[in-house]
Amino acid sequence: MTKALSACVVFASLLGVSGDRFAKYHPVESYEIRPGIIATPFYSSSHQICEIGLERRRYSGNVVNIDASMSKEQVIEIFNELVRQDERGKPIWGLPEGSEYTDIDNDLHITHLSFDNVTLLMYEQVKPGDQERQRPVAALISWKGIECNKDSPF
Repeated sequence: MTKALSACVVFASLLGVSGDRFAKYHPVESYEIRPGIIATPFYSSSHQICEIGLERRRYSGNVVNIDASMSKEQVIEIFNELVRQDERGKPIWGLPEGSEYTDIDNDLHITHLSFDNVTLLMYEQVKPGDQERQRPVAALISWKGIECNKDSPF
């Protein structure tokens, strides 16, 4: 009986060794929403979703994707899928549905779609000398009034 118990303890400790490689790192919860597009939720201390980050995965299946952009249409389609119309509320300031505004800081453009309860931010980079806006390289869905727990692994 003690030999069996000892064997189980040794076996369990050997299994734990491989998992220890990442024990000192912060775990991340992510979902592949579309092929190559990852959604990473962040939570409040009461485990409510407070933010969802969207980005294109750069490495997958032995393929490296240098172009990390998404189309604006993809981002809005994913937003519509993840955040129901009744959950987001009405557009702020009584604007028509789909209205947006953009903050510009040198080569970074941040396009906002703001609602009563939720904001969608799309981060786009403009190359120097190119006045055309690029496609979003990242997006963030944020719930208003729900503070993220920065200490939580999820």
